[in-house]
Order: sequence, then structure tokens, then C-alpha cells
Amino acid sequence: MNTLFLLRARQFFAILMCLPLALTPAMWAQGVPQLMNYQGRVAVDGVNHEGSGWFKFALVDGGADQSRTAAATAVISGSGRVSDLILTDGGRGYVTPPVVTIGGTGTGATATATLTGDVVTALIVNEAGGGFSTVTPTPVFFTAPPSNVQTTVFWSNDGTAIPDKEPQAAVQLPVQKGLYSVLLGEKGLMQPLPAQVFGNADVRLRVWFSAREDGEFTLLSPDQRIAAVGYALMAEGVKPGGITSEMLASNAITMAQLSPELRQTIQGLQAWQATQLPVITSPLAANAAVDQLFTYQIAATGLPTSYAVSGLPGGWTLNTSTGLITASPTAAGNVALTMTATNVAGTSAAQVLNVTVVGPVFVDSSTGNDSNAGTQAAPVQTIAQGMAIATAGAVLRGV
Repeated sequence: MNTLFLLRARQFFAILMCLPLALTPAMWAQGVPQLMNYQGRVAVDGVNHEGSGWFKFALVDGGADQSRTAAATAVISGSGRVSDLILTDGGRGYVTPPVVTIGGTGTGATATATLTGDVVTALIVNEAGGGFSTVTPTPVFFTAPPSNVQTTVFWSNDGTAIPDKEPQAAVQLPVQKGLYSVLLGEKGLMQPLPAQVFGNADVRLRVWFSAREDGEFTLLSPDQRIAAVGYALMAEGVKPGGITSEMLASNAITMAQLSPELRQTIQGLQAWQATQLPVITSPLAANAAVDQLFTYQIAATGLPTSYAVSGLPGGWTLNTSTGLITASPTAAGNVALTMTATNVAGTSAAQVLNVTVVGPVFVDSSTGNDSNAGTQAAPVQTIAQGMAIATAGAVLRGV
């Protein structure tokens, strides 16, 4: 299948004409066309498409992950051993039994999970281990189930789209130097845009493309978020001079309204941008703490469309669309992550992010000493000293 790219830099939703009125159902009923102008770019095998193209459109939300990670609490005996695991949430969406990890101060404890369908229904302690605190709760970790993001479809060009399925009918549009323009909701070409669509907080445009009428359609990724700009109508019969500059949004002028010379200049800049590989610019060192939420945002030039990271420990996740790394580390040490970013020109040079993970501060009122470092081997004596150490470093630590 041909590889398709969607250029994000110049895609935008343009307000055709703004009305100084609130949008009401009555206005829709009076015959005002429900239209939204959209422009995008498509390339086939890295070459801007030229000629006719076939498109399918849908307005969707960002989706919600239907999967859920299981949760449990550990019961610690008076001798510091794990005597039982109490399942508090069976999770949802598991294909295979998750790996169970028992954290805390002790070692050597192991357990296995049993599934019924896609839900964890039982936990068995295989090894009780030892050295677990009877005061500080012992955390229990489960590997996450596969992601199962389901979207809600608000509208499609032919009214047939259902979640994660493309519309049946396509719209033929002219494409010049990879650029195309469409009036979403245009009468005779596609279904009108319902006013209630824009009552949703998260609305995104999903586009499928084929270079041939009988070809296979490819989803152009990611979905394009509709910015929080006042949704506008295309007014009929507006008198000359009725639309002033103060009434226009900052992105109201589209390529079609520009002079040929200016359009050529912008298209030349777009073509130049399509040759520029991303460069990762975010810091290459970060700090994290065991059992504390850690986030890291990959930043890069060149408007990347996707990100990739290798070396992620279990439980660490990457949002490949935004470049956000999220984790709750379970062990102290150093983590090396190899990062890349990709745009229409290709993939950046790899950069290595070094994350230093520090462990919790240990307190033992009987054997500790407040001059100690607060490690498990050398705990401090008082909670106050433990809190002072936990808040003094680059990241907050557990106590």
C-alpha cells in the first residue's frame, strides 16, 4: 500500500464568514448552509499527489480507552511476609494474564493472576517473600492491558460511518501539488453538518484518502483537532461591506483568497519544509522517583506527526501522537530511552534521554538515625527528617 503523509503545518479550518449572532437551532432552520472550509495536503510515497483524489470525511471525538489496568492491595503478616492479595479492580481488556509485581520494602514475593474473559478474577501468592513493612502500604502493580480506544462519530460525509470504520461513499476532489480544499457539509456533495456536533468539547476531523476511485483507502493520521475558534456559518446574501476586519478570525483568509504570487511563495515554503527532518530539542536528562508520577514531553522542530521511543521499562508509556512519556517508576536506577521524531520529510536522528530514578526515603524509629541518608540500608529515625530529605531533591520522593 502506498505510504501517505498528511502535512499539518498548513492545515486549518477557515471561517468563511462570521455572523455577529449566537448560533441557535432556529438559525439552522432558516436555511443557512452548514459549511466548514478545510484544506489539507496529501503525498503518495513522499511525492505530492497531483490530479483527482478520493476522500472520506468524519467528525469524531478523541476517543476513550475502554481497557483498564487491574488493582489490588497486599496483606502483610506480622513477620513481614505477603500473606494475601485482595483484588480491588479486575481491570478490563486483558488478552493474557497480566504480570503481577509486588513493590514496597520487602523482596522475594511473587504472585500470578487468573483471567475470566478479559478481567482478572483471582490472585494467587506463589512466594510470600520477606521484609515488607506492616505500616507503609505495600503497592501491587499489574502490567496494563492492550489499548482499546473507541471513538464517537458525530458526522460523516455520507452518514454511514461507525466507530473505527470508514464511510462507504467517497468524495472526489481536485488535488494540486498535494493541496486540496473542501467545504464540509456542502449540499449535493455530502451530508450537512448538524449544529449539535459543535456542542461537544472535543471534535476532530478524520480523513481517508485514495489516489484511485477503486483503490484501497488509507486513514490519514492523526485526526485533526478543531481549534476552539467560534464556529461560523456561510451567510447568504451578505451585502458588500457587511463583513468588517474586526469580525474575521485571524485564520479567516484561505489560500484561495491570496494572490497567485503569494500562494506560490507559501507553497514554496511548504515544499521546503517537507525536506526538513525534525531535530529533537528537549533536554536529554531528567529525574524521577519511585512510585511518583513522571512525565516528559519530547520537543522537536519540523512539526513532527509521530514520535517513537525504545527502551521503555514495563509500565512506561508513550503517546506516539504528542510525544508525551508517562510513568510511575517501580525501581530506582538509571533508565536510557532512545527517542526519534518523524514528520513528512522523514525521521530525526536518535537522541538518548537519561532518566535518573531515585528510591523512596526510609524511616525506622528504632534503628534509624537522622544523620543517615535515608536509604533502606541506612534509614533516618524521624518522619520529619524523612520528609525533609524527600522534598529537598530535584523530584519529590515517597517516604
